[in-house]
Amino acid sequence: MSMKKHLFPFFFLIFLKVSCAEDTKVFFNDPILKIRFINADSLKKANDSLDITNNYISGAGEAIVYFNSSLNVLADSIGELNDSIENGRTDYIEIRDGLIELESKLTSLLALMTENSSILTQIKSELSETIDIIESGNVQVTSIKNIDNNAVQTYSDSATTYNLPLSMNSNASNFAIEIVGITYNLQVEYEKEEVVDEKRRIKIMVSNVNVTNHTGFDSTSCQSLNCENETPIKLYF
Repeated sequence: MSMKKHLFPFFFLIFLKVSCAEDTKVFFNDPILKIRFINADSLKKANDSLDITNNYISGAGEAIVYFNSSLNVLADSIGELNDSIENGRTDYIEIRDGLIELESKLTSLLALMTENSSILTQIKSELSETIDIIESGNVQVTSIKNIDNNAVQTYSDSATTYNLPLSMNSNASNFAIEIVGITYNLQVEYEKEEVVDEKRRIKIMVSNVNVTNHTGFDSTSCQSLNCENETPIKLYF
């Protein structure tokens, strides 16, 4: 009986350790960095086209206001001339007919300008949608390779955000990213930490991310800065 009393606490401690081990699972993962690729050339062209379209819309709007104002003046003048003609001023008939002809031409121009304004507004809407798509990062990336560990991810569909698998055993990662047959390079540094998620699993998370170098990309929204709040980091190509 004495031996059993001593063994009970021993087995209880073993049971407790096993239970705790099962409760908190160690789940080591390659931490990721969210990246968004934005075509800078396409974005510039779309923005330039939008600026031109806005100028045309503004000009069309001014023309429409002018034509409407002119037609109102013509209508008043034609009405006054008709009154005078009815009162015997037949010499005003030629002037009135000339104004009626001018009114007809301005009415046609107003209709054409209104139609053009509607078309330009539609073009503006389409350009705005295109800009939104480009800024969303909806790009077809062929592959992303972590040069340090040779891990490669390939893609068959376009996406707005891509996850870069960072090296778990290092505080820096180098990537070769292929987009439409062109390879771009990216180097990032970061700090790692272990965190316990809601399922009590231990995961590796990163913070204080710095884009330390990039080739091929025009610019990045986060370079040599603390990027932990940049979700995702934008890379312009």
